[in-house]
Order: sequence, then C-alpha cells, then structure tokens
Amino acid sequence: MTVIRPILLGLLALSASSVASAACTCIHRPEQDMIARNNLVVQGSVVSVKSSTRLGRRVAVARIRVQTVEKGTNRRYINVEAYEYTGQCAVVFKLNESIRLAAQRRGPVYRTNICKILPLKA
Repeated sequence: MTVIRPILLGLLALSASSVASAACTCIHRPEQDMIARNNLVVQGSVVSVKSSTRLGRRVAVARIRVQTVEKGTNRRYINVEAYEYTGQCAVVFKLNESIRLAAQRRGPVYRTNICKILPLKA
C-alpha cells in the first residue's frame, strides 16, 4: 500500500498538469512587438456583441467605438472577432467596457485573442 500511494499521487499530479497545459497560454511579447505584428491597434469601448459561427466554431463579434488609433485606418467603429471558448484564447467582450487591443486583418474582418488585449492608456 505504501508503494501504491506515491504512484497514485504522481499519476494524479500528472493528469492535473496535462489539463492545465490544454488551457490558453500567451507568449510574452513587448508591447511594441505586439503592435508591429498586427494590422490594427485601437482603444475604445464595446458598443455591441453578437455571437456567430465561423467554420463550425463559435465567435463573438464585437463592435468597438474607436477613441484612439495607434496603428491602422482611422475610423469611428470597427468590428472585431474572437473565439468564445477560453481554451481557444477567447476574449470575453463586455458591453460598455473600455478595451485596448491589437488585431490582425483576415479577409473582411479583424480578429483578435486574449493574448492581444493590451493595457489601457490614460
């Protein structure tokens, strides 16, 4: 029994670590590097959020009222997509929330993920 207990505890710890590794992890990049790697960097507020399906995956489509543009085309509003599931680096858009994000243009839409949410600027 004394030999089996450490083995069971080891297996339990191993299974817990494999579940944690399935969660989203971001590569830490300096903010300037994040800005350079994306087509759009804006700060604004979320004015609407809709759910949609793209290629069988749930996405949130947020309409952002743009306050400042650090990179990209200056416009009053933009639509940004992000996957809704946390295991896929989801962004949870909240109505009226202030947000600063980087996004990549993919065809007609901008896409982002949790790793591209940036600290708000004053």
